[in-house]
Amino acid sequence: MTKLFRVLRSPAFIVAVALAVRLGAIFYQRTYLLPPVRDHIFFGFEMGRIARSIATGQGFSSPYDAPTGPTAVAGPIYPYLLAGVFKLFGIYTDKSAIVILSLDSLFSALTCLTAFLIGREIFGPSVGVWAGWVWAFFPYAIWFAAHLIWETNLSAFLLSLIFLLTLRLESSTNPWEWVGFGLLWGLTTLVNTTLVLFFPISLGWLYFRRRRLGLQSARPAGAVVFALIASVVPWLAHNYIVFGRFVFRDNFALELYQGNREGATSLVEHRYHPLRDPAEMAEYRRSGELAYMARKRNQAIQYIVDHPWSFAARSAGRWVAYYWTGTKDPLLNNCLVGRYRRQKVLLYMLVAALSTIGILIAHHDRKTEASLFAALLLVFPAPYFITHVHARFRHTLEPEMVVLGVYAVMKVLSALAPKLSPKHAKSECPAPIAVPS
Repeated sequence: MTKLFRVLRSPAFIVAVALAVRLGAIFYQRTYLLPPVRDHIFFGFEMGRIARSIATGQGFSSPYDAPTGPTAVAGPIYPYLLAGVFKLFGIYTDKSAIVILSLDSLFSALTCLTAFLIGREIFGPSVGVWAGWVWAFFPYAIWFAAHLIWETNLSAFLLSLIFLLTLRLESSTNPWEWVGFGLLWGLTTLVNTTLVLFFPISLGWLYFRRRRLGLQSARPAGAVVFALIASVVPWLAHNYIVFGRFVFRDNFALELYQGNREGATSLVEHRYHPLRDPAEMAEYRRSGELAYMARKRNQAIQYIVDHPWSFAARSAGRWVAYYWTGTKDPLLNNCLVGRYRRQKVLLYMLVAALSTIGILIAHHDRKTEASLFAALLLVFPAPYFITHVHARFRHTLEPEMVVLGVYAVMKVLSALAPKLSPKHAKSECPAPIAVPS
């Protein structure tokens, strides 16, 4: 029994089980058999299109349905990873789908390890173990790993790894650890640019925590910033060569336009997207990517200026959808639609509620990390509140939300346990009433 107990608490075993569950879902549901409609559009959408261009020697280009030249609508890491899979196993083949979904499943399974370590680092070993196991069987984690060819699973893993290392670097005096942290931030930024919003929070939290401990703060922070900049300079240089100006990623303007125009709602929409609308695609091809994105940005900003109350109402609606209700995606059925939709949405809401309770309890317990959790959950989703939302956007934060939720449940159970114990119940029973004879 002791040996079994040790195995069940082993992070390696938890990761192995999580990977087996995700691979099992891929093969049981045959999610690698992607429909070939619209020239395999569901095989990674823009990521798949760019990867195909790379694999066929056209470079990092053509994110939509026709050859359109260089692009900066996505970071380079995931498209190049997918292009490598295409080169080895064929473009848009079932074998390639199996390989890339398996890699996504590996990233998702490895997140069990980071959830385990974050929970153990802050709240103790029991929270760590349970957080790892919850992530192993977390329905949304399994769904995204087995169904979606995108950087979502890699982003969730990298963000949780950065969160963990932020905790561990608090007392570090090794300069190479700080340089490595900066390089990791560079890699993460090249995977998903939105994640860089956590960078000032992470570095600022470390800076002030180290100041309180009387440790050197400025030099380590400078090393992180230098390493981050050095790691993204090659990509900036590449884009300068192909576009003639410094561009890191340019699709925010299009996303802003999708959610801020006549007829838009608080939810995700793709009706006026080059992938869906022939008129938008024609405008994109005619103008070129940079001019097209500039026009979309101007149109969105003008709409916001002309309709401030509508913008505010939609932003509030997106906040509700992001954290509490999720969305129905008209282009891609996600983890919140289909059978048992009500139960799926209730679970989605429960995760948000428990993570909120977890932050409040952590703050009450004077856990200094509560501020780091709160800042992450408040700041990271900000771009989605003004553009549009999708369940996969929240999934990037869900490892941290799961840790907080597990902590909340365990604190509540530990508080209730004495009251529910037979000994306590017996002590609270009234004394028997003597019946006169």
